[in-house]
Order: sequence, then structure tokens, then C-alpha cells
Amino acid sequence: MAIRQSVLALYGAISEGLDALNRGLTTPSEDPEDLRTVAAELTGLTGSAGERGWYGELLRYFDQNRIGDDRVTPPTWDDIIGDLTSTEEDQRLTPMWAHRAIGAAYVLDRLAEAGAGPRENADLLALVIAAAPAEGAGQRGVGRLRSLRAAPDRVGLDRATEIAASMLQTRINHRVPFWEQLQAKSGTLATAVTSIRSTSRLRKVKREYCSVVSTTAEWPDISYAKLKSVIEPTNWSSFYKQFFCAMQAVTPDDAFGWSRIRESVSGDCDRYRLDTALKFWKEERSGGLFLNYDMDADRTGTDPLVLVDNGYIGIRPIDPAKPDKGVKVRTSKQLLISGMSATAMTKLAETLGWAGNATDMFYYAAQYKGPSTQFAKSQILKPPQPDTSTTWPVVVPCLPPDLRGEYASDATEWLKKRFDFANDFSQEFAERWKDGLDLAEIDELNDMITAEVKTAGKEALDTATDNFRPKAPTP
Repeated sequence: MAIRQSVLALYGAISEGLDALNRGLTTPSEDPEDLRTVAAELTGLTGSAGERGWYGELLRYFDQNRIGDDRVTPPTWDDIIGDLTSTEEDQRLTPMWAHRAIGAAYVLDRLAEAGAGPRENADLLALVIAAAPAEGAGQRGVGRLRSLRAAPDRVGLDRATEIAASMLQTRINHRVPFWEQLQAKSGTLATAVTSIRSTSRLRKVKREYCSVVSTTAEWPDISYAKLKSVIEPTNWSSFYKQFFCAMQAVTPDDAFGWSRIRESVSGDCDRYRLDTALKFWKEERSGGLFLNYDMDADRTGTDPLVLVDNGYIGIRPIDPAKPDKGVKVRTSKQLLISGMSATAMTKLAETLGWAGNATDMFYYAAQYKGPSTQFAKSQILKPPQPDTSTTWPVVVPCLPPDLRGEYASDATEWLKKRFDFANDFSQEFAERWKDGLDLAEIDELNDMITAEVKTAGKEALDTATDNFRPKAPTP
């Protein structure tokens, strides 16, 4: 499998646990409001009806872009734990994914301890912290490890077990104090893990809501000069193949001086790839450099459902007087995919967007010693014309072939329940009528009807939600 797919599965499991909690299917030993708060703070998930089905929705999207015969299906828990604790050189947790995995593991362990999650044991947090980078890992390199317990650039299992137990006992529900206390308790987690700040929100553009994901992070052990030497986009697939499957230059530049790239990214390049036509504007000024990117006008051979894919990355020294003593990185990504729910779109932007991968790219860039194309500032040819359109083009999506069957089956089941209730209610009313109705019985019958109307309405919403945000594909 792959780290991104497994961390994404952790978020899917959190949604599953929160959904069951919100629907009253579990009875937690901890205050449900605390569980909802910590999930929202650390993962952005609430378990609302509007979120339901996002994980299956994304897996279907990946499956539609698969490059082989094998379906893109959810990983098992064994796969997930194997990925998160891998000691293979190109599969280990890097800072951004350690950050996301730690937050998700903490929420899942809290749900497990409360008896409200998809897992029975609260053992994930210790495993993830153990595999997370320790301070100075960027300087020590990415050599092969012997084990989580012995790895010199990982926190290690012994220390992680103590940290996890303490954090779960403290039960912090909010993001900033959670990361501050985790760093204080560990004393070993890499700054690049604990300093990451990631925010996700929706922004309305031309009557549609785009997902916007922004991050900031500090790398005290990477020099500005080193990053500048490899930051040209055509280099990225040379040293960060875990995410950038290919970065192919397209010539010539566009009429306004933006360089053009065909980007191919994935959470698992051997299984599926998402191809996007991008253009970049690159500049260095005020002691830092930045890259703006947007969609290229020529999108031949790319996904027509992607309507917006733009953002920026900014890099500057932490201390301008000491450019070899670390960098601060800011990224932002805006994404709109026709027909995709806001939750799925946001999680896609977090998982396969610059905001979720730029910082980790630098982890490998710091070690890269191969040939690279030097950073080249963009040259203004002429100013672009402003976009004056007010709507996005209508794109007809390719719906899952089993959608109609699933919807018809669930709708039939919903109607059957209503007919069964009508039959049972008629019999109950007839029996009571024969014995003579009093006011108390009329109130009881009214309560029965009211409860059924509420149930019918909720089940109708569930049926529509579950079918229009379909389940994950099966092998």
C-alpha cells in the first residue's frame, strides 16, 4: 500500500465512528461532545450527514483513474498499521504525514477508549509516534532502519508508549495545546512535525464552493540554498517519486510567461494517477522565493471534472541573517472538482495537494544529490486578461454503473418500511377502536405517527446521501 492511502483510511475510520456516535448507534463512556470537539480540531471531521460517504467517494475517484486492472479499494487495518510503521526507506512517515497520522491516531484512540470507534484497542497513537521523525532526522538522512525501537532518526517505541499514555490520560481536545503539549512531553519529535499548521476551509468562487487548504511549517535543518537548487518543478519527480509520479515540461511557455507542466500525482503511483495541466509563475524577491500555479489553458488528456486547481508555495529563511539555518514554508491550494462533495474535495486537497506534500518534498530534497534543473524566474511577456466569467462550465460526470441499482434497492426498502408501519398502525388503531379510545390512547397514537414521520425523513436523507456519495469500490 502507501502512506497517503493509509492515513486517508484513518480519516475514513474517524468519520465512521463519528457517524455512529451522532446517530446514537454507540453509547460512549466519554462525553460525546468532547469526542466531536477533538475530532473537529485535529482532523476537521464532525461526522455530520453532509460528510457521510466522502471516503468511498474518493476511492471511487481514484479507481476511475487507475492505471492497471487492480481496483483501488480500502486498505485493511493490517495494511494500515504496516504502512504507518514501515521501516522501508521510501515508505516511512515523513513530517506532514506523521503530523496527520498522529492527530488521526489520537482521535481514534479516544474513540476506542470511549467504546465508540471502529477499533477496540487504543494502540495506534503509540505506534505512530514511534515511527515519526525525531529532531534532526533531516540532517541524518533517510537510510534504511532496523526497527522502530532502534531507529536513530525516529522517536522509538519505548518513548512513544510513554508519550501516548500521557496524552490519552490528559485528554486535550484542542489543536494548538495538543501539539504544544506533545512537543513538551516528547522532547524528541521533529520540529517539522509539531510546527505544521494546516487549515481547511471553503471559499465561494463563481457560485461554487472551492476547498482551500493552507499550511505553514519550519525546517531548522534544511538550508535555503539547497531548496532553491531543486525547487524547479521539473525536478520534483526525480527526488520525490512517492507523490510526483511524473513532472513533464511542456513547451513553449504560455503567452504571459508562465512555464507549463503536465503533472501526474498519486497516493500510490503503481495503482492510479491524477493528471493535471498546470502552469507556474516563479519569482525570488525580499529574501525569499515563491511559486504560483494555476491550470493551463490546454488541458488535453487531463481530468475534465477538475475545474479549479491553483495555489502557491513560499519559502524563506527562518532567520534572514542565517539562510543556512532553516527555512519557513507556506503553501496554499484551492480545488474544485465538478460533482464532488465538499468533504471529499477537502480531503483530496489535503492528501494529494501541494498543501499536504510540499513540506515533505523538502525532506527528500535535502538529501538529493542527483542532477537538477536550476530555478529560473519567470519573465513577464504581457499581462494576462482578467477572468470575467461568472459560472463554471457544466461537466457531465461518469456515474458509477451500479448507482441506479443501489438507489432503486434502497428506495424500495424505504417504501416497504413505510407500508409495514401503515399496516401495523392500522391494526393497532382497529384493536383500540374496538375497545374504545380514550384521550391517553389518542396521544399515544399521535406519538407513534410523529416518531414514524421523523424516522422516515431521516432514513430518506440517509438513503439519498448513501447513494449519491457511493460506497468504496470492491475488488
